[in-house]
Amino acid sequence: MSLSHHQRTTLGQCAIINDRTFSPKENWPFVHYLDTGSITDNNIDKFQLIESLEKLPSRARRKVKQGDIVYSTVRPNMRHFGILQELPDNTLVSTGFAVIRGIDKLAYTNYIYWFLAQDKTIDHLQTLAEHSTSAYPSIRPSDLENLEIILPPFDEQRAIAHVLDILDHKIQLNRQMTKTLEEIARALFKSWFVDFDPVRAKMDGRWQPGQSLSGLPAEVYDLFPDRLVSSELGEIPEGWQVCNVGDLANIRGGKQLKRTEFDEKGSFPVYGGAGRMGFANRYNANGFVITVGRVGAYCGNYVAYRGKAWVNNNASQVIPFEHIPDEWLFLALQELDMESIKKGAAQPFVSNGDIAKMKVVYPADSKLLSVFQGLVKPIILRSESNNFESAILSQLRDTLLPKLLSGEIRVM
Repeated sequence: MSLSHHQRTTLGQCAIINDRTFSPKENWPFVHYLDTGSITDNNIDKFQLIESLEKLPSRARRKVKQGDIVYSTVRPNMRHFGILQELPDNTLVSTGFAVIRGIDKLAYTNYIYWFLAQDKTIDHLQTLAEHSTSAYPSIRPSDLENLEIILPPFDEQRAIAHVLDILDHKIQLNRQMTKTLEEIARALFKSWFVDFDPVRAKMDGRWQPGQSLSGLPAEVYDLFPDRLVSSELGEIPEGWQVCNVGDLANIRGGKQLKRTEFDEKGSFPVYGGAGRMGFANRYNANGFVITVGRVGAYCGNYVAYRGKAWVNNNASQVIPFEHIPDEWLFLALQELDMESIKKGAAQPFVSNGDIAKMKVVYPADSKLLSVFQGLVKPIILRSESNNFESAILSQLRDTLLPKLLSGEIRVM
C-alpha cells in the first residue's frame, strides 16, 4: 500500500492497534506492569514489578514492543500516553491503553505519536469520550481507527518526528535533572535537620575537632552541637527549638480567579493545589512563592515558584518571616506529615490553622542556616533554570507541532 504526497487516510489504515494479548498460560516468572496513571506526556513514573502471576491485575493483558505507543482510552485530556522507549523484560500494560504501532514503511510510529499528542486530536477524542455511554469518559479503539491523519512520505515523517523528538528528549532530560537536583537538596536537608547526622558523628566519635568528614569542612561541623536532648518530637540537637510553622511564616489563603481571567498568554502563572494551572495577567504573590494545596486530591502538596504569581483559592501561600530562609522552609515543609491533618473523606482538605500548628525543628545558630542556604540555593536555582528552559522548549514544540503535521512548515 502506498500513499501519494501528504495524502489523507485514517489511523486504522496505517497503524496496528492492540494486536497482542498476554495469556497466563505463557507462565512468565515475573511481569513489569504499566498502568494508565503511571505515564503522562511521554514521562513514565514507574513500572510495577509483579513477581507472581497470581498477583497480576486482571487488566494487565496487553503485550507491547519497544517503540510502541500506549494511549489511555479513559479521559484523553489527562494525557496518559507516551512511547515505550526502554522496556524492561516481560512488560505488560493495562487494557486501559490502546497499543499503537505504525505499519512498516507506511507510517512512522513516532510521527503517529505526535499526531495523537497534539491538542487538536486530544480535544476531538475528549469530546467523543464525554459522549460515551461508559462509566467514565472513554474512547473505543474504533474511535482511534477512524481518526483522519495526513501522511507525508515516510522519510519526511521520520524527519518531522525527529525534530519533535529532539525537543521532547531535552525536556525529559531537564525533568530528570531537576528531579535529581531536588533529591540532592532534600537529602542534605534530611541529613542535617531531620536525622542530625553531623551531631551523631560527633557523639559516636566519627568526627574530631579540625577534621573534615563526608565532604564537609571542619568549620561546618563546628556549627552543630555535640549531643541530643529530649523534646516533644523526640531527640533533637541541644539548643535547637521545636517551633510551630506559624512561628516561622504567615499562611494566607489564595483568592479565586474567574474563568474569564485565565489567559494562556498571560505574564504570571496561576497556582492551585496541583501546581501550575494556567496563566493570568495579574498576581497576588511575589518572591519565592511557596504554595500548599488546601482541598481535593492534592491537598497538602507543596510547590514553589520564584517570581510573581497568582495563588488560587484551592491553595494557600506560606510566607516566611524575614529572618527565615525561603529554601530552608520549603524543604522543612516537605518533611511534614500532612496526612495527619487532612480532614474529610470524600473531599479531603487541610486548614491554614492546622498547618500553622505543625511542628518543625529549628536550629539555634543562624550561621548554620546561612551555610545551608549557600549550599542548597544554587541547586534549587539550577533546578528552576531547567524548568524555565523546559517551559520555553515546550512552547516551541507545541507551536511547531501542528505546523509540521499540516505541512505548513517543511523539514525536507
